[in-house]
Amino acid sequence: MRDPAEVLAVENGLPGHVVAMYDFWRREHRNDAVPHIRSIDPVRMPVSALPWLGILQPLNDAEDFLIRLSATGVVEAIKADLTNMRVSELRNAEEPTERLRWSVRTGRPYMSRDPLTWVTGRNFIQYRVLVLPFSADDGAIARLMMVFSFDFSSEGRF
Repeated sequence: MRDPAEVLAVENGLPGHVVAMYDFWRREHRNDAVPHIRSIDPVRMPVSALPWLGILQPLNDAEDFLIRLSATGVVEAIKADLTNMRVSELRNAEEPTERLRWSVRTGRPYMSRDPLTWVTGRNFIQYRVLVLPFSADDGAIARLMMVFSFDFSSEGRF
């Protein structure tokens, strides 16, 4: 049987840092429990993924999300540091917000591919994001880790 991370990479042509982070999350996913927020440790996480992370904290039963971290690669790609902003402050973020809420409700990861419409003047960029949930002691989803890859080509290939 093939490793699911390998299948994810080959079938979707994903960058190595996205696959490495997914593999890390799966290793932390023990006994069918969502990984604990203590697993979010940059010393243990894949170094290649660190610049491409965003970390969100659900607020008010996932009514909104606080962007706790927008890492350096993300900041450079989108030309904006969103750290300490709320997702509700971003333009055109309704659809991505619904997907984030789904991950909080279900405790499941997801991947999406979209144009970057939530940052002014950057909608020519396509991005993929892998969203990975992490839980608190009570089992509730306390953080969502976003692992980004960006495509700046006019063809939209990754």
